Amino acid sequence: EVQAALKEMLAATVESLFDPEESIEEFSPAEKYGPTERLRIAISSEMVAKHRQVFETTNLATDTNGLGDVEKIVSYFAIFRDRAAQKLMAFRRAMQFKGILKKKLIRFSDDALRIIPDDVFKLDTDFDFIVCDGQILIWRPSGFVFTAGMDEHVAACAMQNVDHIAKDIACVDFSGLKKFVEGHKMGMRLVAAIRSRTDLAMISRNQLKRECKDSKIEVTEKNGKL
Repeated sequence: EVQAALKEMLAATVESLFDPEESIEEFSPAEKYGPTERLRIAISSEMVAKHRQVFETTNLATDTNGLGDVEKIVSYFAIFRDRAAQKLMAFRRAMQFKGILKKKLIRFSDDALRIIPDDVFKLDTDFDFIVCDGQILIWRPSGFVFTAGMDEHVAACAMQNVDHIAKDIACVDFSGLKKFVEGHKMGMRLVAAIRSRTDLAMISRNQLKRECKDSKIEVTEKNGKL
């Protein structure tokens, strides 16, 4: 019965993700998303290292006491395989799953209402995101960001990301950016989004100056750098 319920969750997620009227957009850590979106990100991205490691693990250890401390549970997941043995993993943030433990549940038995003495966990109706075919397809961005530990990863790599951008866009002095980014969560996300681009080295100094002028951004030059 549990397998059937998980299959229903996967089917509901797939139905929500794939809409013939809308395309699946590329996920960006710099964007503010709604409760549900249709997004994707490559499993090779350094921003999803945690889930890539889980997905690529062939023999996940089973802990029969894993539900002993339910507060430590961040998410739950299911592994599916098709007839060709190709793997798909689906994840859901464990909020409703463990929230029901805090309530007293009753059942009707022997013509009487009785308290259910066991721990009861409740599955959701769908998943936050699925991993397959070299990418992560995201339905609930907030659940994805939380379980991926993305904010912690972006913060840890913020200074390194600034250095990478400065190396690719050598005509700009980014020395003041680190101090700004260090105390701004959205600044860290913006830098991570820029860092993920593959065309930074192609940016033209003259074109950049023209764009700044058109956007009314003041630009000065010092020691040959903007």
